[in-house]
Amino acid sequence: MKKILILFDESRPVDSYPYVLNFIKLIHRKYKIDFLVSAKMYSEYCLENLRLCKAAKSSYTKSAVHHLWKHGNEYSAVIAYSVEGVWAVCFHNIFRSKIPFAYFSMELYDIDKKCPGIISAALRLFGGLSTDMLKFSVVQDQKRADIFRGYFPSASKIFLLPNSYIGYTNEKSDFACKKFNIPRDKKILLYTGALEKWGYDINLAMYLNKLLEKDYVLLLSGFSRDGYTDVILSEYSDLIKTKKVIVNEQILDECEYTELVKSAYIGLAWYVKLDRNLCSRAAFENIYYMGLSSGKLCKYLSCSVPVVAPSFYPGYKEIIEDKKIGKVCSYSEEMSEKILEIASDYNYYRNNVENVYKNELEYSKQAGSLTDELDRIIGDSRLSTLGDPRLWNN
Repeated sequence: MKKILILFDESRPVDSYPYVLNFIKLIHRKYKIDFLVSAKMYSEYCLENLRLCKAAKSSYTKSAVHHLWKHGNEYSAVIAYSVEGVWAVCFHNIFRSKIPFAYFSMELYDIDKKCPGIISAALRLFGGLSTDMLKFSVVQDQKRADIFRGYFPSASKIFLLPNSYIGYTNEKSDFACKKFNIPRDKKILLYTGALEKWGYDINLAMYLNKLLEKDYVLLLSGFSRDGYTDVILSEYSDLIKTKKVIVNEQILDECEYTELVKSAYIGLAWYVKLDRNLCSRAAFENIYYMGLSSGKLCKYLSCSVPVVAPSFYPGYKEIIEDKKIGKVCSYSEEMSEKILEIASDYNYYRNNVENVYKNELEYSKQAGSLTDELDRIIGDSRLSTLGDPRLWNN
């Protein structure tokens, strides 16, 4: 059985990154997989043919280079989920045997920047990131592919794969009611993901105030790397005391997260409106063109939960409102009105969510051509296709 190395540098436990685990679940019975994660990510996660490897705390990029230097000849391919992995495999391919690799771009970065000094110097001196061993890249939709190409011109083949989930469910759950003591007659407006200054809109509760006075509760469940939850807890202190807002900072595992989302009435795929003058071009485009890279959006839809998203980010009107799976809006009381519009014909929106998700977003169906391409690169033709996602080529 051939072996693949997956490189990923992030900060939360492994099982809180479904967009990586979803692909692993599609291929782990076909290949042995070494998964090199940062020290902060390392946690117990058991899957057939999967081995978790922990990088050194000092530098993930240097750890990845060292790992490839020692074990590179064991791998038939490398999949990088972060730019650090791209740097490492390019460095290895300059000085050692060449390994074909793929880049799953979850974020839009100027990939040449912020590389550790000695590795950056070597890459620039001996050919940089332009290498024929990059076999394909993955982004989430066409607009992000167009932008990605500008940052990474050596990417000649780009697959479009939404940041979605394997399978679909229309079952409801009482998980959130039990875990957070929410009365069962309350309708849960759920926000998940980053509770951080760059992305969370501190005025969200204000937009929903009219609803929170009556039949609804706002549940925030996520993580913070910048301490912004302290600001949220302070700003919402009165709403938290009256149980109109609930804030959960506990990282949930895959199963718990699914049960949480199944508990929701409406999913809030909401982001703060960015000021283009206050961030870099790459940071602005990464958020402004969020599209189908939004994990919370795709998770809500995978659980038959209608959504509300910002109208000031391109693409969401076409993705959400035109397909009748939710509403888009700007600020102020408009959000409450949009939620009430969904509530007035709730089952209609849920049925539309099911049709759209199953046909256009479900992960295993959309990943079929991608897994076929990986099999072709590795030279294993035993496997049949799982589906045929949209494929954008040079």
